[in-house]
Amino acid sequence: MAVIEQYILVVFGALVGAAIGSFVAAAGIRTTTTKSIVSTPSSCDHCGQPLRSRDLIPVISFLICRGRCRYCKSPLTWLYVGTEISFAVIGAFVASSADWNLSTTAACLSIILLGICVVSDFKAMLLPLPAMVAVGALGLISQTLDRGFDGMVGSLTASAIAVATIGIPGLLYWLVRRTQGFGEGDYWLMGAIGAWMHGIEPILLFYTATVLCLASAIAEALISGKSLQYLEPKPIGAFISVCAVIYLSAKLYKLELYFDLAAL
Repeated sequence: MAVIEQYILVVFGALVGAAIGSFVAAAGIRTTTTKSIVSTPSSCDHCGQPLRSRDLIPVISFLICRGRCRYCKSPLTWLYVGTEISFAVIGAFVASSADWNLSTTAACLSIILLGICVVSDFKAMLLPLPAMVAVGALGLISQTLDRGFDGMVGSLTASAIAVATIGIPGLLYWLVRRTQGFGEGDYWLMGAIGAWMHGIEPILLFYTATVLCLASAIAEALISGKSLQYLEPKPIGAFISVCAVIYLSAKLYKLELYFDLAAL
């Protein structure tokens, strides 16, 4: 019976996660427009046709319509289905293993906000400031609840390390090229994510995101046959946010060996 209940919990978590992913994708795209995240009804991004309930089933609607709008046949952005699938996986893992408390709730809210940052940055290279401030505040609160004054100091210290981690290469880039290497939002994002971390983890996260960003640029260059210098700039903030989502999801899933990095 316990095994059956576990399967039910995983399926339930995946369904809830997919629904949240659908909201995250819509919210992330709407932050790049004048549409309200809450009050504006869902509609096609191309023709503006209001969507019905059958058009809003996570993943399934996308597959049934073969990745195109049911009404104007325009191709749908992969950000929707990609976000829905990602959050379905996260939801399944969290539902099956997380101990629910205030810190867990704060981490889940931060994952949702970081998901919005991922979509927004991929869509328009724009990072919503309110979402990043909320992530930082939740990280500070969570660490304070977990470890008291030491947790608060550790959170603020890691946040400062995170900002310095992106600030140093950003300064060097400006000295060499006389132009900004990172956007202002990237600094806010690193500071917000750092509030959740310990020790050198912000450094590892930043350079992991940088490697992933570079790898995606190289892959695009190879596929398109273009030189790297002629490609569109990559949204490093989106890759940082993806790594942060993986970090917080792993934390909720209790991958203890992963967090031994904090002792380095």
